[in-house]
Amino acid sequence: MSHYFLLTAQDASDGAERRQANRAEHVARVTQAQADGVVKLGGPLLDENDQMTGSFMVFALPTRQAVEDWIETDCYVLNHVWSSWTIQSVGIAPCFLQAKPDLITP
Repeated sequence: MSHYFLLTAQDASDGAERRQANRAEHVARVTQAQADGVVKLGGPLLDENDQMTGSFMVFALPTRQAVEDWIETDCYVLNHVWSSWTIQSVGIAPCFLQAKPDLITP
């Protein structure tokens, strides 16, 4: 059974160039993970000028360790785009499940 986990990742202070250099690979991997039902929702964190400063993703995986394993093999970690991240277990309110069940149902 899957649980939901929220990843919030902050870019390194000098990560903008590395983000652009690794973006295509990262997006391809996340797109595949979404097709596989592993990543339900995600996108960039933005500052007040709409500049990317990090990322968020909602995972549907059985354990926090499974999320950590997925993250540790992502090019944004391997190439030091993200300087830090947190993983939080989260619930999804029933109204969101009813509104768009294919988006977030594991």
